[in-house]
Amino acid sequence: MARKAALFALFLLIVAPAYACSPERKAAVVHQPNLSALAEAASFTFAVPVQLPTGFLQTDLSLVNGRTVRIQYDDGQRQLCLWAAPKASDDDVTMLADGMDHRTLLEMNGYAVAFYTQQGDLTGPGHALWDQSGTSYCLTGATPQEAAGMLYSMQDARGLTANIYLGRPRQVYESPEALAAALGFAFPQPASLADNYRFAQCYAVGSRIAVAEYENGSGQLTYQACSEDFVYYPCQGDRQETEILFANTSYELPVTLVYLEGETARREARWQAEGLYYRLTSSGDTTREQLLTLVREFSAWMESAAQQAAS
Repeated sequence: MARKAALFALFLLIVAPAYACSPERKAAVVHQPNLSALAEAASFTFAVPVQLPTGFLQTDLSLVNGRTVRIQYDDGQRQLCLWAAPKASDDDVTMLADGMDHRTLLEMNGYAVAFYTQQGDLTGPGHALWDQSGTSYCLTGATPQEAAGMLYSMQDARGLTANIYLGRPRQVYESPEALAAALGFAFPQPASLADNYRFAQCYAVGSRIAVAEYENGSGQLTYQACSEDFVYYPCQGDRQETEILFANTSYELPVTLVYLEGETARREARWQAEGLYYRLTSSGDTTREQLLTLVREFSAWMESAAQQAAS
């Protein structure tokens, strides 16, 4: 009973609505310099995701109270935490769901995942709990879509020595032009925006992903550019289709449209141009045609920029 009370005090902050990752002050938290050191310090075998949700970077590696692994991820706005403990000590992680009133069973990569939320809304963040190869896991602060992608990419930490996601979460820039100049990305400001969207902010994540956000009070458009492909792990019920823009010209631009299950007003367009990968996400009432129009405008901007550079 005393041990459970201490554990509850340790993880009380985790079940707050903000889904924070900070431990309680009295917890013995030992920060590790890299993944190899964390794997060596832990007394059990655990796995970690090798693909993260777009914009997230690994920002902290810790061993809590000598028996629980905690890995923190950050995109500058939200924090995700992956907790792992031996199955024999699984109350170290299962207690994280205490106080969450709604529980939904989901299947991800062949594993039965219990997804806990406070309001029963599966489009927002919650806590995902599952067992894998004798280890119990809890991922806090992630949506079901994010949790599925991370779980699908789990690999044994002992075989991973590179800490490729460790870095600063976010660097803010005053304009898309300044962001493009800093990262060397071709990153346009749209010529026109659906439903009176206006520029909100732009930033770089880990000096490798460029992000620009536009808002209209009820929805948001987010442009992202990266030299690496934006990995997408589908959940059951997600739908994809491919649209070929400019099919009757000498230039074709394949665009993948992704419709996210449970988020009826959210869709994404993904495409590749000039060696970079781009993604445009809408959360609001933006229609399919409006989304494709924005991609067409992007292509026109790219063509104009290339002509100016040539002259």
